[in-house]
Amino acid sequence: MPEQRDDFVPDGQSKSFRVAERVFNSFFRACQNAFGESGSFLTLQAWFDDSGTKGTGRWMTMSGLFGEAELFASIAEEWDRHLRAKYPGAIRYFKMDEACQLDGEFKDWKQENRDMKVLQMSKLIDRQDLVEISARVDLRAFGKTAASWSHIKPEHGDAQRHHSMGQPYLLLFQYVLVTATTEAVERGATSPIEIGFDDQSIFSRTVLAGYSSLREDERDFPDRFAVMPVRPWFRKDQEFVILQAADMLAGELRLTAEDYEDNPSFIGTLCPHLTVSRHLKDIGEADLNDLHEHLVQTLEREEGEAHALHKLGGCEED
Repeated sequence: MPEQRDDFVPDGQSKSFRVAERVFNSFFRACQNAFGESGSFLTLQAWFDDSGTKGTGRWMTMSGLFGEAELFASIAEEWDRHLRAKYPGAIRYFKMDEACQLDGEFKDWKQENRDMKVLQMSKLIDRQDLVEISARVDLRAFGKTAASWSHIKPEHGDAQRHHSMGQPYLLLFQYVLVTATTEAVERGATSPIEIGFDDQSIFSRTVLAGYSSLREDERDFPDRFAVMPVRPWFRKDQEFVILQAADMLAGELRLTAEDYEDNPSFIGTLCPHLTVSRHLKDIGEADLNDLHEHLVQTLEREEGEAHALHKLGGCEED
């Protein structure tokens, strides 16, 4: 295992939030290194949800669907209709965790009826004209890396309350954002895509406060800047039901990795015809070590550049 360097981790909040957050974009962009041909004028969208958190398992995932806006509108109508289908039973909304635990909307359901309902819903997104974009992070490995950055805290009044080396949600957010942008470029899009996430009361403020800097960082890559979302949306999944489909994918991806003995039989079998992005990523210990080193080197370089400019300014004043 590569040894992590913690001899240069910034002491101040501003360095980590202003610099380190946007460095994630450059790191993930370099990993994918994809550019496409221009020509598409269709409105493209991506919708994401997350599954898992620290303390509940080893893995956290973020998954979603990428495709044309008109297609999502059609699927959303069908999803709502299938929710209310009386056979094998009607539900008000779908959550994978409730389905697996036979809780919430699936409380008192028989397993065979639950399985039938899940398969019924999954068939709506099991199609090749949609693309699944997903990433999952090993929380044990993340905890080891995050320890080197745990002292970085926001200053009083800062809108950005969290950073990606402290919260795996933000790491996954940036990865799927970069991937959605890459998929749009590869498809030949020339205008901003639209991107939505399940409502996040904890992290949405941080994401929205720092998003303009993330987008500006893509300006040096015209093809990517042209398609990067103007801003992300955070929406309630009972109002934007396509987010429930993203929840299904995120839950299945996490439970497949957890491999619990009591996983329902459908875990790992849903949506066999759904196109999966070639950039689907498991972020493990090696990736996190590389990311840590990339951040440290970038911060060292920018610290050196700032110091050199300061000295130059002092010489000029003399």
